[in-house]
Amino acid sequence: MKSYTGILELLYIKKNNRISNIILFLGIYLGIIFLILSATVLALQQLS
Repeated sequence: MKSYTGILELLYIKKNNRISNIILFLGIYLGIIFLILSATVLALQQLS
């Protein structure tokens, strides 16, 4: 019984890590898009 709960805890930890990894990845991805967009806007302002 004890080993069974241990396996469940491991699965729970892995699931949480996967979710936090997805959130981290999305945050980095959105940050890069934001940087590119702001750079593009600045470049367009310089051109006009």
